[in-house]
Amino acid sequence: MRRLLALPALLLVIIILAACGRGDAETTEYDIDYSAQDLSAMQQLDVYVEETADARESPYFEPLSSLYIPSGVRVVALGEATHGSHDFKQLANDVFKRLVVDYGFRAFAIEAPLGNNMTINEYILYGVGTAREAVAQNGFWIHDFQETVDLVKWMREFNLTAEPGGELRFYGFDIQEINVSLERYLAFMRNVDMAKAIRDEAHFRLRGISFAGARNMEKEMLSSRIQDVYGAINEMKQNEEIYVKASSQLEFDFALRNLFNIKWTLEMQTLREDVDKFWNLRDERMYETIKWIVQQEEKRGHCRVFVFGHNAHIMRDTFRDLIPVGVHLAAYFGDGYFAIGTEFYQGRFRAIRMPHMFATSFVTNDYSGLINKFIGSNIDVAVLDVNRHAGKAGSMGEILNSEQLMVMIGSVFHPDGEFMIPITPAASYDAIIFVRYSTSAAAPL
Repeated sequence: MRRLLALPALLLVIIILAACGRGDAETTEYDIDYSAQDLSAMQQLDVYVEETADARESPYFEPLSSLYIPSGVRVVALGEATHGSHDFKQLANDVFKRLVVDYGFRAFAIEAPLGNNMTINEYILYGVGTAREAVAQNGFWIHDFQETVDLVKWMREFNLTAEPGGELRFYGFDIQEINVSLERYLAFMRNVDMAKAIRDEAHFRLRGISFAGARNMEKEMLSSRIQDVYGAINEMKQNEEIYVKASSQLEFDFALRNLFNIKWTLEMQTLREDVDKFWNLRDERMYETIKWIVQQEEKRGHCRVFVFGHNAHIMRDTFRDLIPVGVHLAAYFGDGYFAIGTEFYQGRFRAIRMPHMFATSFVTNDYSGLINKFIGSNIDVAVLDVNRHAGKAGSMGEILNSEQLMVMIGSVFHPDGEFMIPITPAASYDAIIFVRYSTSAAAPL
């Protein structure tokens, strides 16, 4: 077992949020054509809702059908241990489908920009374009996989027979995007106030500037652009009644939220020299957007939202100087927030290997007492009810209430980096889903 390095705070932030990794890792260049071995493994591991005899006999690890969501929960979040694994994306699909059928959930929110994912909403609600085309515009490569396409197709099929008002909706809750948000806002303004749309398009001078491009802007220019967007936000609020009459409350709400996303994205870049503040602002704004999504669903007569993002975002506890989305959600919703983490023993996943090259990597994770409990269970896929077992005496209770090294691999992976982060499970998650052997996310067909 490797000894965890005593990492400085700055390096730790880069590891988790820029997603470096370290351990028993193999890396090959990204190949969109999967091998027969990979495809066979994927088929064999699609067992998420099967109740095996081993799972029923385990004192801790149970079949996924045993996952219980308390009645007062309003936001269920599922984390993924890596952004490029088939298993965690398939788990998100399967858990969401169960929440829709058994618990009445009607909204899926993903770690991607709001404006981009309005395209997916237009497909599942109105059949605009195709599922593949909609997913391709989601904004982040980490969702441009067949698993996301499959989910979006299922949501469209569900909506075709849904009762009026009971349709499913798809949201993005991340920021880090400018152009699509700007186009969404301007499209709205052209319908309700053409003169202002023309004026804003010329005044903002943001067209063609990406999130990365904004990083190179001088701080004075950034401040000026932020003030321009802030002024437009205030104008929209002052003219809300007029604009809503010319459109609808829903269209107004989305246009205004896209403006906020532009403002927050630019504000992130003013903090680029302070990594902790930079990423903490992102998580705080993602929390604000999720809260807004819940409010949107309340207007439709629904009160529950499913959130899918990285483990590092949805966890309920802080680590080092980072304050994840889940900390804010837990503070606001209390017991109404339910966080499900994920973990695996061995597996392959897609990630960016510097400098900006897609690759398939493989890691083995046997670093903690928690994962070794799962390894010894001889179960392929199972859920651990953290809330139930953390309060009990015995070895599992002790493990759940102490720091355990858990996988944290995001969009970027470096084979020589550190990918295990000390987490106290009982403070971070309400439940954890374990996968013995994970496979890479599937390229879109």
